[in-house]
Amino acid sequence: MDTSSAAITLTTDFGLADGYVGTLKGVIYSINPAARVIDLSHDVAAQSIAEAAFVLYRAYRFFPPDTVHIAIVDPGVGSDRKCILLDTAHGRFVAPDNGLLTYVYQAERQMLAAQALSPGGERGQLDITLSPGGERGQLSATLSSEEQSLAPFAISPFVTLADDSPGPPVYELSNPAYRLRVVSSTFHGRDVFAPAAAHLTNGVEPAAFGPRLERITLLPSFAPHLDQAGGKIMGSVLHIDRFGNLITNIDASLMQNLHPDRAMLRAAVGRDNICPILHTYADAEEGALLALVGSERLLEIAVRNGSAARRLGARVGDPVGVLVKK
Repeated sequence: MDTSSAAITLTTDFGLADGYVGTLKGVIYSINPAARVIDLSHDVAAQSIAEAAFVLYRAYRFFPPDTVHIAIVDPGVGSDRKCILLDTAHGRFVAPDNGLLTYVYQAERQMLAAQALSPGGERGQLDITLSPGGERGQLSATLSSEEQSLAPFAISPFVTLADDSPGPPVYELSNPAYRLRVVSSTFHGRDVFAPAAAHLTNGVEPAAFGPRLERITLLPSFAPHLDQAGGKIMGSVLHIDRFGNLITNIDASLMQNLHPDRAMLRAAVGRDNICPILHTYADAEEGALLALVGSERLLEIAVRNGSAARRLGARVGDPVGVLVKK
């Protein structure tokens, strides 16, 4: 398959003032003039690996499967951290091995496990961890044709699989043939990641870039805790978007396991900020606090035409709960 005109996306914390992004594009076009480069985001907060991981995760499924994604938020550049290539059915990813690929890797790992479990779309039980403390549980997983089209969002990457579940292959970007001749200690985006992405679109196979790795660096567990007996889910704020919406790690399927009727559920941020879980922003009064399931199937806390982050003084990592209405 000719991939020379495949898309290459860029997700960085570089901004646009200093020419770093333009330099990446220059390297790419020098190796593959036919490549199509798409700026996903360059406004990730400086050194915010978790923010970049989420920005990449929420976007990558909507690109063709031959897309190569460059992700660079790299406070450890020049250290002994590895440069890696993740090869999945929904795209290839080049990034520093610092946790930036956590959510993509976990989503793809979930899909591999679910496909092995029920390749024909049958309902089955995934062996998962429902709490950071390692308590095991069972979560139903149906891979209908419609859900297959939603992959890899059909199953949340924030519910952790058993440790022995295989993930997609990861390779180290160590072959000097696919780097610039001189590799600096401060700009691996230019010297390592951009050349690797361009060579991938020229048809170089992932295994040619370096040895396969047994594991990659993952961000600390963000798995929500389901307390079915107590009628609640405890999660946390995963990301705050530019509108001030609080995107949590609580997945719609987990809420379905808690109670099948969403109208019976309430979201809580802190002790006193309890709000209904609605279908749209427009279902709330102007300025009212609300919760809803967003486009990534994750629970979000919002203010109608306002900022939940500003109203609540919320930060990434703050606790969020879902409670069964009494």
